[in-house]
Amino acid sequence: MSNRREQFGSSTPSPVVRYYEWKSDEKKFGFYDKESGENKLVMPLKVAFLTTRACVRGWHDETESGIYSNEVRNTAQETLNVYSSKPNKAGNNLLATGIYKEIKGNLAGGHYEKVVYAYEFGVGVVKINLKGSGLMAYSTFEKEVGKKTFDFMIEVKSATSAKKGKVNYSTPDFTLGEALTKEQDGEVNVAFTAVDEYFKSREKSDEVETQEVNYQSTGVSAEELAPPKRTQEADALPF
Repeated sequence: MSNRREQFGSSTPSPVVRYYEWKSDEKKFGFYDKESGENKLVMPLKVAFLTTRACVRGWHDETESGIYSNEVRNTAQETLNVYSSKPNKAGNNLLATGIYKEIKGNLAGGHYEKVVYAYEFGVGVVKINLKGSGLMAYSTFEKEVGKKTFDFMIEVKSATSAKKGKVNYSTPDFTLGEALTKEQDGEVNVAFTAVDEYFKSREKSDEVETQEVNYQSTGVSAEELAPPKRTQEADALPF
């Protein structure tokens, strides 16, 4: 028996209400405020961890457009479909498809990013895209604290300045904040359920999975995805 939900598709809308990226020059997290139509900065940032994914984003010189992919939990087992937002001369948008280690040499300007889904009290579900030195800082933090991320807030209250060659850049300082109260933990679990249901619906849906991670849906401009020449070296990762 069919129903009204099936008629309009089975995909659950993304629960994400804000998309954060690290702004190295400003030493703060930035996001696009859809209500005001402005780019805004945030520091400090305090969130509760939900889950993580990985994706590919960047800039495609040939088509002068952004690069984006679907998000996967395991890059060693799950297929990444990497697209440019404009077709090339042959009319193709698909740049590469496969597990990350097989396609990383054919990304035409795309780079690996870690996506942290988190809950910000008073805001809702947020998504933090990390690349380069910011990703390295989070990976180090993640290894040090392990499963404590489920019981404590994650905070960024400061940044570390660094230099590689002639390139000056900054990285966020991730730390554990206060422990979640029982009430807060319940609120975070509700947010996690919304994110989990969203991913499950994407797996079952016939829709193109990459649509939700296209930079245009996050308020990030194509120009922001194009890596500035002076910070490209600092943001490069060897994987």
